[in-house]
Amino acid sequence: MIAMLLGLVVTGGTISALIANRQSQRTIEALAETIENQRTAFELLSRDIRQAGSTGCGNERISSVLNTSPEWWATWRPIQGYKGDEAASAIGFSSSNGGRVNGTDALQLQSIRDNGFGVSTHDVSGTQITIDPASTDIEAGEILIVCDNDHATIFQANTYNQSSGIIGYSDTGGTPGNCTTGLDHPHACKPAAAKNHQFPKNASVSRLNATFWYIGNNERATEGGRGLYRAMLEVGSSGTPEAEATEIIPGVTDMQLRYRLSGSNQFVETITDWSNVNAVEITLTFASTAQNISIASTTDGRQTYLVSLRNRAQ
Repeated sequence: MIAMLLGLVVTGGTISALIANRQSQRTIEALAETIENQRTAFELLSRDIRQAGSTGCGNERISSVLNTSPEWWATWRPIQGYKGDEAASAIGFSSSNGGRVNGTDALQLQSIRDNGFGVSTHDVSGTQITIDPASTDIEAGEILIVCDNDHATIFQANTYNQSSGIIGYSDTGGTPGNCTTGLDHPHACKPAAAKNHQFPKNASVSRLNATFWYIGNNERATEGGRGLYRAMLEVGSSGTPEAEATEIIPGVTDMQLRYRLSGSNQFVETITDWSNVNAVEITLTFASTAQNISIASTTDGRQTYLVSLRNRAQ
């Protein structure tokens, strides 16, 4: 009888130890997941912020010959933030999957995407730019930036030959399309006479990188129901540019932003001149996607990052 009792005690102790070890393992796994999410969020978001405003040629004289469009990416805005109660045209407030969470800040950024392609020739009269080597990354309908040491111009490629590297652009067709074939700065849309500028050999052509970072609903209540999303400009199946929203990191429940202006050492929430912003303070709140990890009071998983805009850093 005593032996049986001792056996039960030993068995109970072993089971308790196994349960405690399993709970400790789950806690460690949840912590590791949160740390990894923090690193990934910082790396991807800070990359877009650092590149904001980059044209590939280091100049600030920028023209856009795109037709007037309500799309958020159609107007050149290197950086623009939105407060938690401020609507943005990129992604609206919504409780549906991918909709922006009311009360959370958002950030819109524009720059060049990846590395540029060298210009081989620019046929002004034929409205064609040839890049060398040809790239399979560019598609017809793509929004592009061409630049030299004088200025940069944003335009839409109506056609693209992936074998020859010839980019065709015209002032007819396309969405939103180009208002002129003159790629000068400043430009003049039709019916005014087009001002032509011939970009020289070794000028640069890049894809426009337009991103919108926000906290969105992911409809997974067991994982907190929210995540960090990025809407990015892509060319759709119909050849029309459109923003595609993707969940980047699950379990990010809030984002708050403050900004530093040139000549100041203070970060503020309200900005009237976005062209004067040279750094962003990002505060993200993380939560593990695992449930029932701890019954004790815990911190809210808040992390703050400071990122400078490379083209405006002082």
